[in-house]
Amino acid sequence: MNRVSTFGKRISTRLALLLTLALLPLGLISLYQTQQVIDDAQDVTRASLMSETVAASHAGRELIQQALGAAQGLGAAVVDMPLDSCNAVMQEFVRSHETFSFAGLITPDLQTDCNSAGTSTDVSQSPTIIGAVDANRPYVDFTIRGTYSGEAVTIAVHPVLRGEEVVGLISISIPHRIISALIAEASSVETVRIATINSNGDIVVANNTVKEAQGFLPRDITNQGLSELRDETFEAVSNDGERRLYAVSSVLPQSVVMVGSWPVEDGETVIGGLQSGLALVFPIVMWIAGIAVAYVGLQRLVIRHVSGLRSAMRRFALGDRTVAALTLDDPPEELAEAARAFSRMALIISEAEIRQQKDLQDKEVLLKEVHHRVKNNLQLIVSIMNMEMRNAETPEARRMLRGLQRRVRGLATLHRTLYASPDMTTVDGGELVRAVVEDVAQVSLPPDVSLSVDVIPADLYPDQAVPLSMLSAEALTNAVKYVGRPADGSDPRIWVSLVRLDDGDRLRLRIANTKGAPVTVQDEEGPGTSGLGSRLMKAFVMQIEGEAEVIEDEGQYVYDVFFSRREFARDADGRRAAA
Repeated sequence: MNRVSTFGKRISTRLALLLTLALLPLGLISLYQTQQVIDDAQDVTRASLMSETVAASHAGRELIQQALGAAQGLGAAVVDMPLDSCNAVMQEFVRSHETFSFAGLITPDLQTDCNSAGTSTDVSQSPTIIGAVDANRPYVDFTIRGTYSGEAVTIAVHPVLRGEEVVGLISISIPHRIISALIAEASSVETVRIATINSNGDIVVANNTVKEAQGFLPRDITNQGLSELRDETFEAVSNDGERRLYAVSSVLPQSVVMVGSWPVEDGETVIGGLQSGLALVFPIVMWIAGIAVAYVGLQRLVIRHVSGLRSAMRRFALGDRTVAALTLDDPPEELAEAARAFSRMALIISEAEIRQQKDLQDKEVLLKEVHHRVKNNLQLIVSIMNMEMRNAETPEARRMLRGLQRRVRGLATLHRTLYASPDMTTVDGGELVRAVVEDVAQVSLPPDVSLSVDVIPADLYPDQAVPLSMLSAEALTNAVKYVGRPADGSDPRIWVSLVRLDDGDRLRLRIANTKGAPVTVQDEEGPGTSGLGSRLMKAFVMQIEGEAEVIEDEGQYVYDVFFSRREFARDADGRRAAA
C-alpha cells in the first residue's frame, strides 16, 4: 500500500495523467482535421492556379501557334516568289488578319526585302532575329518597340527549309495589347499575374507590362530556369519580396512556357477562409488547454518546490547553515527525496566545515609557534655571537662572528616576517627586503650616508624568500662597506629597489652605492675570508634561479639581480616544492 501511495505522488504520474486528460481528445481530432484541411487547401489552391494558368496559356498558345503556323505556310509560298509578288502576299496576309501587325521574309544574309511594310530593312543587329538563327527552330520573342509598328509586339519566327537547309526566316508580329487582352479574358481572378517566357528566359507576353511582370516572378529561380519547368506548381518569394504561389504551363514544347502567380493570401481566400479558420481553431484550443493544465500542474507540483529547494541551496552557499533541515509542503516523492538528500548533504558539509575550521586553526597556531620559536632561537644565537664577539681577542675572529651574526639575523628577519604574514605560506618580498635593509642599516650604516628604499609588494614562497633576504643582506653589506663620497662633494648615497618588469612575473633587485673617497674604515682582511661574500651572493642568485649584472662607472656601483617569481608544486614524493 505504501508503494502504491508513493507511486501516485510521483511527478511523472501526476503530469502524465493531467496532460493525457487535456490533450489526448483534442490532439487526435485536431491532428487529423488540420492535416486534411491543409492538404485539401494546398491541392485546391495549386489546382486553381494551374487551371487559371492553363486557361491563359491556352489563349496565348492558340494565337502564337496560329502565328507560327501561318509563318510556316507563308515560308513555303513566298520563298521563290519575285519581290513584288512576295510583298503583295505579305500585305494581303496582314490586312486579312487583324491580330497580326507585320509579316516578312528574312533572307540568310539577314535582310528583309519582302515584307508587309514594303520597305527593305537590315535586321542583322536585331537580338530577336539573332536568337532565332541561333535556336534553328520555331522561336518566340518580345520587343518593347517593333521596327515597323513602333509598339510592343510579340514576334513569332519560323525557319523556311528546303530539304535540310534553312533558306530564310518568316517573322510575324503580334501586338502585345492583343495577347494581353486574350489572357485577361481567359483569367477569372483579377489578382492572377501571367507571363510568357521563352527558352532564353525573355518575357514574351504578360497581362501587365513586361517590366512589372519581372517583379512578380520568383527571386530564387532565373527566368531561363522557369522556362525549363513543365506543368509544376510551387511557392516562392517574388522579386518584389512577396510570398506567392506559382504554376508553370507549357505553351510551346521546349520553347515557351506560361507562368501564373498570385499571392499566397489570395490563394487562401480562393479556397475559402472559413475552412482554413476551422482548421486553426482546434490546434489553438488544444494549445491553450494544454498550456493552462500544464502550467497549473507544474506550478503546483514542481516549480514551487524547486523554488524552495533553490532558495535553500543559495542560502546555504552564502553561508547560512540554518537551512540544513529543509521541509517542503506536500511535494512529489522525487522532490521530497531531493530535499532529504539536500538536508543530509548540508549536515555532512556543516560538520566537515567545523572540523576543517578547527584543523585550520590548530595548523595556524602550530605554524605560528614554529616561526616564533625559530625566530627566538635565531635571536638567541645572535645574542650568543654578540657575547662571543666581545670576548674575541683578534679582529679576524670578531669579523667572522659579525658576518655570521648578520646572516643569522637575516634568517631571523625572514621568520619574523612569516610569523606576521596572514597566510604564513608566502612572504611579501618587498617588505622582506625593506626589513633586511633596516636591520643592516641599524647596525652598520654610517650616519652621513643617505639610504633610500623603493620596493613593491611581491608574494614569494620561502624557497625564494630565504635566499633573497640573504642576498639582500650580503649585497647591502658590500654597499655599506664600499660606499664613497663622490668627487663633486655631494653626500654619499645607497639606494635599494625591488621592481616588477614589463613581463609581469619578472622582478629586479637593485642595490647601488656611490663611489669616491671611502666613508667607512676598512678592516684588514684576514686569511681565508677573502671573497666569501661574493661566493655566497652567487650561490643565492643560483637558488632563486636569477641572473646577476654589475654596472660600474666612475660615480657609482650598481648590482642588479633579475629573477622570476616561482609557484609551488608537488615533487615526486608528494611534498610541495618550488615549480
